[in-house]
Formats: sequence, C-alpha cells, structure tokens
Amino acid sequence: MKKRRRSALQMVRSFRPLTLTLLAILLLASSVMPAVGPSVYAADPTTDAAQQANMAWKLLFKEDFENGSKDKYASGTVDLPSGPWIFNDALIGTLDNDKKNGKQSVRIRNSGQLTMNFDVTVTQSVYVEVYHALYGIDTGGKWKLQYSLDQGSTWNDLAPIGKTEVVVTPTAELSSIAFQLDDINGPVRFQIVKTDGSTDGKTRINIDDVAFYTKETGTGKPVKDTTALHIIHTNDIHGNIKDFAKLAKVVEATREAHAFTLFIDDGDQFSGDPVTDLAYGKPMVELFNAMQLDTMTIGNHDFDYGAQAFQDRRTESNYPWLAANVSVSDASKTPITQPDPYVIIQIDAQGKRSLFRPGESFTRSPDRLTVGILAFTQNPPATAPKNVEGLTFDDYETTINKYLYLKDQVDVFILTSHIGYPEDRVLAQKYP
Repeated sequence: MKKRRRSALQMVRSFRPLTLTLLAILLLASSVMPAVGPSVYAADPTTDAAQQANMAWKLLFKEDFENGSKDKYASGTVDLPSGPWIFNDALIGTLDNDKKNGKQSVRIRNSGQLTMNFDVTVTQSVYVEVYHALYGIDTGGKWKLQYSLDQGSTWNDLAPIGKTEVVVTPTAELSSIAFQLDDINGPVRFQIVKTDGSTDGKTRINIDDVAFYTKETGTGKPVKDTTALHIIHTNDIHGNIKDFAKLAKVVEATREAHAFTLFIDDGDQFSGDPVTDLAYGKPMVELFNAMQLDTMTIGNHDFDYGAQAFQDRRTESNYPWLAANVSVSDASKTPITQPDPYVIIQIDAQGKRSLFRPGESFTRSPDRLTVGILAFTQNPPATAPKNVEGLTFDDYETTINKYLYLKDQVDVFILTSHIGYPEDRVLAQKYP
C-alpha cells in the first residue's frame, strides 16, 4: 500500500456501552479515524468517580422459564423460581417453533404482556438482559421493556442500551439485548409488552433467559475507569522503531488508568527501515510482544520478506495476525498457515484481557466488556506475487457480510482493515 506517513498513533474514547453492539470502521491508511460512538453510559451522580468505577455487577436472578408450565394464552400467574409472573396473552412454549435456550421459553401474541408480580431491590443501577426472537416463521413482532417503581401502579418505558427508540424488533434467531436503568436505589419491577398491535396471532415472539444485575461495592482492588473504551492503534509503521519508547508510555499509562483499553496494529509493521529489514522484521515482533499488542491486521507489506519470513514472524508473535479475506488455497506452494478471520477479547474491570479465537466458547456478562475484532487486508496485495503464492484474497463486502453475525454476540464490534483510505471511506459509508 502506498505510504502516506511512517506511523499513526490514535486513541479513541467512547463511553462504555455495557452491551452496545458497535460496528466501528477504523480508517487505517489515513490520519483520520472516526469516533467509536457517542456517550451512552453516564456515571452515577450519587457517587464520586472513584467509588463508581470500583463497583461491580452482582446477579440478582436469572429466570429461564424452565421450571413452570402454562399452555394457554389466557391471563394467569405462574410461580417461577424467581417469583410470580403474570402472563397476559402469553404462555410457556415447548414446541419446536419456540426459540429457546433450553426446553422452554415464553411465547407472547397480539398485545400480550409478561409482567413481574414482585419487586427486586437494586443499588444505584439495574442491568437487564433479555433473549428474544420471532416465533417460528412469524414476522412483524415488536416489544418494549417497561419498569415500575411503585409496585406496578405506573409504568415507564426503557430503551435498550445505546438506543433512543424503546421498541425492539426481534430477529429470526434467538439473541440477547440489554437495558440499563441508572440513578435508582430500592425496589423495582419490569414487564415486557408486545407493541405491534397485531390481532391475528401471526406476529408471535419468544422471550427467554431474563437476567437482572445490580451494583455492589467493596471489591478492594485498585480503581480503574470503566466508563470508556479506549482504542490505541498504529498502522504503516514500516519498521520504524524510533518512537516506540513514547508509544510504550502511552499504552502503559492508558492501561493503568482505563480498564477497557485495546492496543491494535493495523498492518504494514515491516518493510521500510534498514535495521528492521536486515532482521526480516524480528525487532518489530519483539517490541510489540513486550508491549502486549492485542491484535494485528495483516498488511500488504507484511508479505514483503517472503512467505517463510512471514510465517516465522507470525509464529514468534504473542498476538494474533488477522485477515478474514485471506485463505490458503494451495498449502504446497506456501508455508503460511491459515490466518484467523477474527478474535473475541473480553476485558474485566481490572483490565485483564482474555482472547478467544474462532470456535472457542465464551460467556458474556455485564462485568466484562466483550469486543469482537474482524480484519481484512488489501485485495490484491501490493507486494511481489511470489510472496503470496498459494493464497487467495476475497473481496471486502463479501467478507464483511459473512461475519456480520458477530455483532449479536459481542458488546462492541470493530472492523479493522488495511486496504487504503479511499476504500475505507466507501465501506464506512456502506456499513455505518
């Protein structure tokens, strides 16, 4: 890729959306990068910043609707392990068409409701996660979440995290959506209300695994800010190591102060500096290993030393090299093994990061930020053809569409590319 500058160091700050799924296009070949997103999570004004940051989430209860029965839509109360729930035009479904995590889930039709007939006591904030889907092949179903502070006498709408619209539209597959209510201390109850107004019974929805969390104090651990996701990224360094001491200080200080910090390189680590080139890029890998780089997007010039050097440097790296649009089409022509298309990184309130590669299982929770990072590289790559023999490079949009399902599995979804600024602008507009 044509070099516009030696290196870029940028940090993005956006308030932490607890389960906000965010597709952020990092414009990697330019000095311009858009903000990850707007402020959607406000610190609790009843506590100072240090106390708020030191508060963890505690599970109040999770209702999976596995230990109850109701096979009719007629209004009635069902006693479940979490407490009594009022089912209005709703039942507990067990059919194959009911979307569910276990053997049962709630099915609601018409303008039905699922209402807690009990309160839970919360501290400062309450976080609600709901799994939802359209029933069978039904379409058009919509619903909203409401809360009551007066034992169900009056109800207030609550929008999902990161949204202003309160009405939720389920998809065909079961997925989770989250809500957060701040500035609250004491009893609260919730209800799910179907809102599409249908009366023909053909816009049914399923609800499952409703979980409630609140804040708890007293972790006894050093306080780090958890209200923002910070992304530090570099790209097109091309072997220039002279500013790494400054970069290391920025990374260290940011991680020390802010739990949710990611350090990402977006390609072209190699090729362009005599010292680095003589060692076939080895100094770059050693420096990034020492700084605990989280991920690297493969750039076109990362192939410049040849396929064997590429694979050697990759093997020496403690961080994943990512490129979703690269596949090994003929292993007899290259020592390069298949790059990972994406990784999932979970970060806890102390900044500890856990990395999950494709196929490895992970569990989301409100006390950890779950980030998905999908990457792709230039097609065709601007390097000597012999360096990429045996590899196939797919087009960008096909690659992105193939992995867009990841948005529903993470809190933040980041797309990193090494394709050039003009192409980045096109994709940023197509995938806002």
